[in-house]
Amino acid sequence: MTYKDPEKRRAHLRAYMRAYRESHRDKLRPYMRAYYLAHKENYRAHDRSYRFTRKAAVLTAYNPTGRLSCATCGEPRIGALTLSHLGPTPAFPRCGHKLYSALRKANCPPLPLLTECMNCNVTRDNWGNG
Repeated sequence: MTYKDPEKRRAHLRAYMRAYRESHRDKLRPYMRAYYLAHKENYRAHDRSYRFTRKAAVLTAYNPTGRLSCATCGEPRIGALTLSHLGPTPAFPRCGHKLYSALRKANCPPLPLLTECMNCNVTRDNWGNG
């Protein structure tokens, strides 16, 4: 089947490959497992890189200064940064990479979230100041 429109062609091929993979799942599973085990470090490195860039983009979006740092004390290390919930965030996961994915897919909507380091986040939660 030939398509002049590249988008229609791409959609047709995507649907065809999805149907093929579903109907030949038992044949493909051992091959895919072996490939994953042979290239496990590449998969893990890609996953770490993807999660890092996604987290950095979301944390930057929810910092009033627009920088990748704690909004309260200025801590710049991404490993220490998290999102502080200042109010309810319905329809979004509470924390972790699922939260960052959902916020990025929704194009970082205006929610009561603030980028803080873990120290400032815990201080705000326990004592009400940060």
